[in-house]
Amino acid sequence: MVRLLHDLRWGFPVPGAQVPWGSAMARFGVEGARQLTLDGTVSFAGLELYVPTLVGGTRDLVRVVTYEVRAPPDRAALEAVLGEGRVQVLPNHGQPHQVAEVWTWDCGHDVSFAISVFAAQRGAAIAGVYLTCEDERLARPYVAALTDDAPWRRPGTVEALDVRGLEPCALTDAQLALRRPGLQRPADWAPTGLWRSAGSWGLADGRVTTVFREGTPVALVHERTLPARGPGGSCLRADGVVALVSSDPYGLDGLVSRLARISGVTVVLEVHHAD
Repeated sequence: MVRLLHDLRWGFPVPGAQVPWGSAMARFGVEGARQLTLDGTVSFAGLELYVPTLVGGTRDLVRVVTYEVRAPPDRAALEAVLGEGRVQVLPNHGQPHQVAEVWTWDCGHDVSFAISVFAAQRGAAIAGVYLTCEDERLARPYVAALTDDAPWRRPGTVEALDVRGLEPCALTDAQLALRRPGLQRPADWAPTGLWRSAGSWGLADGRVTTVFREGTPVALVHERTLPARGPGGSCLRADGVVALVSSDPYGLDGLVSRLARISGVTVVLEVHHAD
């Protein structure tokens, strides 16, 4: 049991290797992948696990590993190795393809091990195994960058614009570091909206800021979602990363109009309808 839990805390098994948590998806030969399925099987805790699927986040770090199980798992045998697990029984409401039970073990070091037992076979699988590493652990090498000292943190020209309905980013520091790389904590003096300092400028929402060097070309996408069944809203993206979010579909219009007058900045409007 001790060795098995230690192995899970350190990394995850794939055919022919035990790979450390925090490994990049590119390690497996695919640049920019968010999900990758590998051929082969892994014998683990008395189970034969098939076709491991690796799932990564924005930084392309492996966060979740899943496997198929094609023979009924023996919970008693697993608990003899892993200790007593948490068991959740789920009603399937007459839909036999749904999950019937979930068995979960906390392995420590922000790693968990779970088995979903299906009420009926799905393709070749009768259960799924899930190994998960928490954001807090994977983000440790990156969290400090949120508050890195930099010249732009010195007070400079400030342009506080009337931005309606702006929502401070609700992500934790770990989620920010993993899912929105490039965002940083704003300086104490930075207003919501647009700011300038020491040859840089940025967009701040009170929680995080996006920083650009003056004179560097910047391409922004202004996404406006009009109300339908949902409430709508708007956001600004820079290099695919969300910089600002407003609950008002037209809340960023004044800011966008100002940004469009900055040399080297282009803004493309995309209009959608809320589901």
